[in-house]
Amino acid sequence: MKNRSIIIVIVLAVALLFAGSLLVKLQKPNTQTQSDKTAENKSLNLNIIVIDICSLRTDHLSFNGYSRPTSPNIDSFAKQSTYFDNFWTSSGWCLPNFASTFTGTVPEVHKMLIPSKSKLSPSLTTLQEILHDAFYTTAGFSGSRYLTEKNGLIRGFDTFENSFPPGSLMPAVSFEENQNKVYDWLINHKNDKKPFFLYLTVDDTHSPYYSHNPKMFDPEYQGILDNVPNTMSKSSDFDVGGLFFDRIYNGETIPDAPAKVINDVKEFNKDPKNLYHLIARYDASVNHIDLLVGQILDNIKKNDLFDKSIIIITSHQGEQFGEHGLLGHTQGIYESILRVPLIIRMPSQKEGRRVKELTERIDIPATLLDATGILGKYKNQFIGSSLLPLLKGDEIPWKKYIFASSKPTRLPNDSSPDVEELAVRNDQYKLIWYAYKPNPYELYDIKNDPAETKNLVKSEPKVFEELKGQLDKYKNNFADK
Repeated sequence: MKNRSIIIVIVLAVALLFAGSLLVKLQKPNTQTQSDKTAENKSLNLNIIVIDICSLRTDHLSFNGYSRPTSPNIDSFAKQSTYFDNFWTSSGWCLPNFASTFTGTVPEVHKMLIPSKSKLSPSLTTLQEILHDAFYTTAGFSGSRYLTEKNGLIRGFDTFENSFPPGSLMPAVSFEENQNKVYDWLINHKNDKKPFFLYLTVDDTHSPYYSHNPKMFDPEYQGILDNVPNTMSKSSDFDVGGLFFDRIYNGETIPDAPAKVINDVKEFNKDPKNLYHLIARYDASVNHIDLLVGQILDNIKKNDLFDKSIIIITSHQGEQFGEHGLLGHTQGIYESILRVPLIIRMPSQKEGRRVKELTERIDIPATLLDATGILGKYKNQFIGSSLLPLLKGDEIPWKKYIFASSKPTRLPNDSSPDVEELAVRNDQYKLIWYAYKPNPYELYDIKNDPAETKNLVKSEPKVFEELKGQLDKYKNNFADK
């Protein structure tokens, strides 16, 4: 009986202790902040840094075998990163490529194709909005005319600095205008508990190709390109090699075009040395942006962020230098436009790798959302494929086709949001459809004919039908979007 009483007392004591503990837990406020919860998820602790360069052709980078020493800093970065050999951008020019990056969708969906009229639909969530809601600090610094609050593309940035003056006829603004602002921002946020998403555009390689030493690779040149201002703030779309110059060179009829631009094109065409120097001027600009990128990377290292961040170097689109009779990127989706660099360094990566699989610009935001562990909820909109398995070296089934689509930036004030250029490729062949050409299809063996000199539509009917079927399927997939 005595033992039974002792047992009852012990049980009652334990019960009282448990009840008291439970009461304390119920009464104690939850002081864990959402940032603390985020910190518990290691994948959400990754900083993200994207360096997006305007008009950078991957075949003009030294580590890809280019004859001029254009890119020592990017070369060095690539040696400890993953380079994607068969990467395509989404479109032929800046605005739709920005939109594809921030929405993870194709131009047929986001419809950001007309500079003066496009506005991002509220139904599309931006990458930076998602990351902001996932408790990232988000910031962007740009010198591009196309990233504005008015068109909705910068929704979700806590901080956004665009040094481009509204309404200016400058092609772009040098990254040098934002450089110190970026460095100050990194210093102020390097010790934050919250991870950050930092998006930078480097626009110096936009035509007419800015650098401190434009004659670096052609010092003896004397000619019409000497008239181009060597200060971006003094340059305009009307300069030799500028936007209007490219349009007229490319055969566009521009109402009320300044006589000077028309005469400049005629003068330019008189001597092949001018095209040679335009390319040399571009290469000097590539060398200039390589220096800027090197300074960005050095600053990231200085702030002890290099091994704590996913770092991506890529390009909006490439540039044409007489291929198919075209200059610049006002029209055309040949390889000189679509094939741009994609270099990704994961935190603490030491060895460089090259990936051969077909990849595309809409894969970038999908990869970033996957790396942060939040892609699943947004997979219906962010339709690209996460590149994480390829970054890890996994051997998995991969996509057989990639696509690109564009609406040329021609001057007639077309209000239609429809694309007029569409391309698909597999591991060897590429088919292009141009809505505005009498013979709209062009088929190339880009493995054996990378310059796309021989149209194989008639000589390779089976390949043509295969890729045309993919283009038709692509069109149907987005017909009602």
